[in-house]
Amino acid sequence: MAAKANIEDIYPLTPMQEGMLFYSLNRDTAGAYFEQVSYRLHGELDIEPVKKSLKALMQRHDILRTVFIHEKVKRPVQVVMKERKIDFTYEDVGSVKTKAEREARVKEIKEQDRQRPFVLSKDVLIRVTVVKLARDEYEFTWSHPHIIMDGWCMGIIIGEYLEIYRSFLENRPPDLAPVKPFKSYIQWLGKRDIRESLAYWTSYLEDYNAPAFIPRLETRTSGGGGFDRQRVTILLTTEQTSALNNLVGKNSVTINTLVQTAWGLVLGKYKGERDVIFGAVVSGRPAEIKGVERMIGLFLNTVPMRIRVRERENFIELMRRVQQEILASEPYHYCSLASIQAVSPMKRDLFDHIFVSQNFPISEKIAGAAAQGRSQLFQVSGVETFEYTSYDFVVHVSYDRQLSLRLDYNGRVYEKEIIEGIARSLEQMLTQDLGKIEIKELCRLDGEKKRRMLEEFNEDLEDE
Repeated sequence: MAAKANIEDIYPLTPMQEGMLFYSLNRDTAGAYFEQVSYRLHGELDIEPVKKSLKALMQRHDILRTVFIHEKVKRPVQVVMKERKIDFTYEDVGSVKTKAEREARVKEIKEQDRQRPFVLSKDVLIRVTVVKLARDEYEFTWSHPHIIMDGWCMGIIIGEYLEIYRSFLENRPPDLAPVKPFKSYIQWLGKRDIRESLAYWTSYLEDYNAPAFIPRLETRTSGGGGFDRQRVTILLTTEQTSALNNLVGKNSVTINTLVQTAWGLVLGKYKGERDVIFGAVVSGRPAEIKGVERMIGLFLNTVPMRIRVRERENFIELMRRVQQEILASEPYHYCSLASIQAVSPMKRDLFDHIFVSQNFPISEKIAGAAAQGRSQLFQVSGVETFEYTSYDFVVHVSYDRQLSLRLDYNGRVYEKEIIEGIARSLEQMLTQDLGKIEIKELCRLDGEKKRRMLEEFNEDLEDE
C-alpha cells in the first residue's frame, strides 16, 4: 500500500475497472486496455508551462493521481494520492536532417511508448510526450491505461489542459468549471440494487444457448498466441450517411441503434439464426448525477446486446423494438459483465466480440479546444488514436459527416477473407433502402457463401 501520509482517499472499483484490473494481472493480456492519443500542434510552445500545466491538471482531478491496489486487501481498491510527480518526456528532433527521418523518429517514440506498460499499483497513470520537430511544430502524445478514464474524458482533459496552459502564459486563473469528483459516481454505484439488475439480465438472456461467434482460423488460436493487428474499414458517403440519418429521424431511433440492428442481422445471416448476441460498450453515465457529463473517470461498461427477429418483422419494426429494449436496459448498465455472464445459460461463452460506438469526434474536440480562448495559440492536425482491448474482434463505429465503421481483428485468430466478406455484407446492408426492403432480402446469402460460412460457424462451435 502507498505511504499513508500521501493518501487522500480510498474507494472501490467500478465493474469495468474490476474487469480491466483482472486482464492487467493476466500475463497473456497484461498489455490490454492501453490508450494513446496523439496530435500535431502548429504554433510556438513553451515547455516549462507545458509541464506546470500537466501538474495542475493532475492536482485538479483525483483519478489522475490514483493507483489500484489488489494485494493484501479483501477486494481491490483505488487509492487517490495527495501528490504525484508528473510523467513527462520531451525530445527535440529539429536538428535531424530530413523530414522523413524526423517523422520516423516520432513514429518510433510513439511505438516505444506503447510498449511501456503501466504498473497500476505504483505508476503515474497518465503520461505526456512532446516531440519538437520545428520552431512551431510539435507532436503531442497522451497515454494512459483505460482503467482510469474513457474516451469521452480525453476531449475534456485536453481542453482543460490547453486552458490551464493559456492561463499560465497570461498570468491569470484558469477559466474552468468546478470539478465533480469521480467518487460521486462510486457512491451512486454503491446504492444500486444488484438483485434487481441481475433479475433483468436473467430475463433478457433467457433461452439463449447458441452463441454467434465469428468463425476463426483452423488453428483456433486465442489472443494468448499473440496479436497481429488487422483492420477493415467501411466509409459511407455523405449521401448514404444522410439517408440513414433521415431514416432514424423519422423513426425516433438513434444511428447507433440502426447500425447495431444491422450488425445483428449480419451475424444472424452468417450463423443461420434469427437470435444473436454480441457485446455492446455503453457510456454508463447516469443522467441523474448532476454534472456527470463533465466528470473524469471510467464510466463505460460492456453488456449483452440481443437482436431477435420475429416472424414477418421488417427492418423498421425490428429497429424500433431494439431501441425500446436499449432504453429498458439503461437502468441496469452498471452491472458487471462477469455477473451478467454468471446468470446467462452460456456463461463466459455469451459472446466473443464487442461493438463500440464513438459519437464524440476526438479530432474536432481537440481542434475546438485549441481554437478557444482569447487568442488561438495553435492549430491542430494529424489526430491519431490507439487502443488495445482484450477482444480479438471489435466493431468500431464513429459518426461525423460520414458514417465510418472499422472492423479491428487479430490476424492470428481470424481469416482476412472472412472478415472482408462480413464487412462487405454490412456495407451492402447499410446502403440499401432499409425503409422498404424485407429482412429476408437483407439476410439472403449466395448459395456457396452460405454453405461455407455456416460450415465454418458450425465447426467452430463444435470445437468449443
